[in-house]
Amino acid sequence: MGKATKQSCLAGITAWLLIVIALWYPPALMAGETLARVRTNNTVHCGVTEQLLGFSFQDENGRWQGFNVDFCRAVAAAALGDAEKVRFMPLTAPNRFPILLSGKIDLLAHTATWTFGREAGIGVEFPGIYFYDGQTFAVPVEKEIKRLEDLNGMAICVEKGTTYQANMADTFKKRGRPYTPVVVDSQEELVKSGRAGRWQDRKIVYSYFSLKDK
Repeated sequence: MGKATKQSCLAGITAWLLIVIALWYPPALMAGETLARVRTNNTVHCGVTEQLLGFSFQDENGRWQGFNVDFCRAVAAAALGDAEKVRFMPLTAPNRFPILLSGKIDLLAHTATWTFGREAGIGVEFPGIYFYDGQTFAVPVEKEIKRLEDLNGMAICVEKGTTYQANMADTFKKRGRPYTPVVVDSQEELVKSGRAGRWQDRKIVYSYFSLKDK
């Protein structure tokens, strides 16, 4: 992606962000504690996904890139007038909300599903949806799995603290299909377990998010 294209993309995200702020937040809330802290620190502390190509990752020069990263820079541009006044903190699924609620970051731009339980139960505020995704399974090619029922009795590796766990439990229960969840602590661990050879265990399946146009 060229420099001009990146700037155009960032400008578009910034414009969208300003519209969301104008429509969703009254002036009193805009001048709230988080915005005041950002302006006092002159920096947006942004929590992002672990290394996830297309969303948040460090390039060969160590610079953060990706959709979530660009959104954080757009917030910095809107709040401070400078897209570079942002610091990134990569977070796992289990620690993203505790870190946000602790005040160590100002904004969470992560693969975080908006649920009633999270908003009402732990006090996380979701101002709007900026990306739609889905859930899928990665399986060894040799298994030739074509449908969900083919996963009957298999072990499914899934990241802790995600909605994927509950989604799978509900879906397999409704279909009367047994499975064994293999829970890992982070997305990085999930990927490493595959690269380290656990794919050779033909009974291991990996559950993660997939991209869908909606």
